[in-house]
Amino acid sequence: MKKLRVSATVGLRVRDAASLDGRVIGLLPFGAEVYTSGTVDGWAELQAAAGGALIRQAGAPASQLAWYASRQWLEPVGGSAPPPITAADPRYMLGLNIQGGRVDLAHRAAQAGCRFFLIMDDFRGADELAAAWPDAIVVARRWFQYRADVAGVIQGLEGATSSWLVYMGHNEGDHIGQAGADLIWRAELDRKVAAEIARISGARYAGGTFSMGCPDYVDPAVCQIMRDGYAAAYNAGQMLLDGHFYSPDPEHIHTDDGLIWYERRWEFLFTRCGFDPRRRGLICTEAGLDQGGRGGFPAHGVDGAGFTRWARRWLEVCGRPLVVAGVAYPSPLMGAALFQCGDRRTSGGGWAGYNVEQYWDQLVALWAGR
Repeated sequence: MKKLRVSATVGLRVRDAASLDGRVIGLLPFGAEVYTSGTVDGWAELQAAAGGALIRQAGAPASQLAWYASRQWLEPVGGSAPPPITAADPRYMLGLNIQGGRVDLAHRAAQAGCRFFLIMDDFRGADELAAAWPDAIVVARRWFQYRADVAGVIQGLEGATSSWLVYMGHNEGDHIGQAGADLIWRAELDRKVAAEIARISGARYAGGTFSMGCPDYVDPAVCQIMRDGYAAAYNAGQMLLDGHFYSPDPEHIHTDDGLIWYERRWEFLFTRCGFDPRRRGLICTEAGLDQGGRGGFPAHGVDGAGFTRWARRWLEVCGRPLVVAGVAYPSPLMGAALFQCGDRRTSGGGWAGYNVEQYWDQLVALWAGR
């Protein structure tokens, strides 16, 4: 037997066959150590028990003595373990929200080091991107133009059959509110969709997807809804949580006073809503600059130096520890996507005022750690 360690920073899927067609039965976390008896067509054959933990899930046949994981993301144990990704990692925290069907830009960014993406209304493209870059986090989104129930969400996500992806449902306030009875309904929907996707493909689901400034965490009733509706599922690892954490103007991020209301609004989840600060399961599918009635970085005339200044501060702000009841924990952020990349339309509902393509050279340098 050979001892190997998981090197995929976002974890490694375990399957019941040595093929992408194999059913996903679990996820080995980054750094987990396993024993393999050999390799079959690029797939490591794992013992049903690895590192003292039984891999076999409840209900699996007792005769199943081995499972399989991609050998590409397993490295020999020896020396020090590689460092985990952190919320200050520009490859994940300066990701891209891809609009306009421009998955080609996502592949180009991945080649330059980017590892966090949201892909809009292109599930095949999202799946191909995730398959090509297994250490990336790829979120797939549908623009729901109606208030969907569980079946409607699954249908809109084209069956949610790809185990590679993170799926999400309703966005911001589209056809469903973010307070009161709507928030209760939304939380129940998110829990049910997360469970159904786990049953279908084993893929992860991100609930919430709350807009900038929402929900109203100053309201104790809202915090109780978040505690009752989301915290238990998040704490159990049954769903991720998504939010949009923009800067409201170009200079806002450069002073600490207002960070809690915008860039670090997520802190309220852990200080007021019962979310476990030990669990890292928070994503941000829209980040950057969003000033109502004006737009993003391009609309403000921000040049490359100004964008880099904002981005470096964003990384520092995201990477700060989360402090709950006087105890410091690593930031729970897994990744963030800058809104947006790909939509160059200046009219007809276009988002050109947010398009970060003009900062490509700066992003490439940041992804490379320069």
